[in-house]
Amino acid sequence: MNEYFRLFLALLLHISCFATGFSIFNMTGLNPKNPEPSMWSQLLFIVIGLGVIVYISTKSEEPFKRTLVKLLLQSLEWLFLLLSLTLVGKLFSDKTLSFNWFLAAVAVATTMATHKLKNSKWLNAT
Repeated sequence: MNEYFRLFLALLLHISCFATGFSIFNMTGLNPKNPEPSMWSQLLFIVIGLGVIVYISTKSEEPFKRTLVKLLLQSLEWLFLLLSLTLVGKLFSDKTLSFNWFLAAVAVATTMATHKLKNSKWLNAT
């Protein structure tokens, strides 16, 4: 039974990290499907996602602070990945050279940096 509970927590963790990053992304207004989302629903998703992240951090076998930082970085990685994909998609659809190239490069670099930091020796040292 313990293995099934851990599997459920891992699934819940990944869903909450994605939901938190996606809700922050929706609040930027760059989502082409929903350019004006309801702020209250997005804030509710963020609060629930952060609550699940804190709960799972307390249940982790690793130290609380290290686990919390890794999970928050995972949420930020989802946010910057979605921003990168949106900005690169806009670059190909607009066909104009502008400040968007710089923003897309910064978003991609930030995605890579959060991924490297999340998997760094500092956060994974036990």
